[in-house]
Amino acid sequence: MSATMKKSKTALIKTLALVICSLLYTGLNAQSVKVNPLTLKEAQDYAVKNHYLVKNSKIDVEIAKKKIWETAAMGLPQINASIQYQDFLDIPTTLLPDFISPLVYYVNQEKFGLTPTVPQGEVGYAPVQFGTQHNASAGATLSQLIFNGQYIIGLQATKIFLLYSQENFDKTVIDVRNSVAVSYMALAIQKENRRLLVEGKELVSKTLYETKEQFKNGFVEDIVVDQLQLNLTNLENTITAVDRQIQVSDKLLKFQIGIEIKDSIILKDSIGSLLQTIKLEPVVSNNFRLEDHIDYKLLSVNEKLNYLNYRREQSTYLPTLSGYYSYTDNAMRNDFSFFDFSQKWYPTSIVGIKMEIPIFSSGMRWAKVQQAKLALEKAKNMKTAGGEALTIDAELARTTFNSNLENYKKENDNMRLANNIYSKTNQKFKEGLVSSTDITTAYNQYLNTQTAYYQSVFTLLNAKIKLDKALSQY
Repeated sequence: MSATMKKSKTALIKTLALVICSLLYTGLNAQSVKVNPLTLKEAQDYAVKNHYLVKNSKIDVEIAKKKIWETAAMGLPQINASIQYQDFLDIPTTLLPDFISPLVYYVNQEKFGLTPTVPQGEVGYAPVQFGTQHNASAGATLSQLIFNGQYIIGLQATKIFLLYSQENFDKTVIDVRNSVAVSYMALAIQKENRRLLVEGKELVSKTLYETKEQFKNGFVEDIVVDQLQLNLTNLENTITAVDRQIQVSDKLLKFQIGIEIKDSIILKDSIGSLLQTIKLEPVVSNNFRLEDHIDYKLLSVNEKLNYLNYRREQSTYLPTLSGYYSYTDNAMRNDFSFFDFSQKWYPTSIVGIKMEIPIFSSGMRWAKVQQAKLALEKAKNMKTAGGEALTIDAELARTTFNSNLENYKKENDNMRLANNIYSKTNQKFKEGLVSSTDITTAYNQYLNTQTAYYQSVFTLLNAKIKLDKALSQY
């Protein structure tokens, strides 16, 4: 076997190996990719379980629950223990005055009449060490809060904070559902638009082929072929642009739902089924209830929180009452023998009650109360303004929906007319009754009408979502 044949055989083996590895890799990747057929409702439900904002909002609710227990525990008995050991490397020294020598002089002179041979000098000091080198203590303290105004108000505030967290969780769920709905409908419209563009491309390609045959036989001029070729190229460019939009919208929807980017989504709801969910009639009355709107609920809870904060600052003028019991065992040794339980330990126990009475803070407490009062006033103003804004939004959403509904109906009629005009013009073109300019004009009109129609569909569906949210019809 020649060297050339050996090299060819080796190259062939390497090529086959690469192909097999590529097929195995593709197969493994295909197995790891999940296909998710989803209706709009299924996509929304999936997002509610998997979107990171919903997960974090749910965690906030759990944190608020734990905060209630933390605050409540502050008013329950508290027990703390302590163990201490001290090794006095140098025992503290105290200077004691020499009170013995003056006493001896006095007794000898006054009682016995003796005259000291050594005259009495100034009073001296003697260094004395008190205590032992090794000391240990072990004890425990039990304390109980009896009355504290801030604690009582704080406990109420934690319950309102839990309510706020729950309402905020509901708002997050609503926002996620709405954003998923918008992205889902946008992707559905883009795919439907692409389907019609591909059908149009097939029709133009067929017409172009037939026209080229006519050109070969001398029945039409080359300008007619060029015009149709230009139409086909423009249509292909439009399909390419729509494909890019679909890729972006597909990734956005996956992100909002909580599906991995590598996985695929199949939309089970078409434009027709989405439109069927809407009552294609004008909304006459909005049936708006301000108290049911999630944003107004949050404003109401915020007002309650500010009110309790105001009450808490007021409670700082009240005294704090607490009781306690303390027990300590002490041991003093000159050597480290604390584990010799035959030696004595010396106990100390204390029972007490303590009241702290705020008297004067140079106006600091007053300033805090006034700040909390002003914050409460702001919260009330925000609630009033928010309620009025939500009422206006509801009326505006109703008007917008009705306008978009009228526009959709017009564009729907225009779509049918444009399709009919293009079909008839195309047939006449094949029969040689109209020019290439006429067919181009008719087709461009059809494309523009199709774009306007799908834009009206998306605007209508989006207006419906905003209307439901404005009317608290989640």
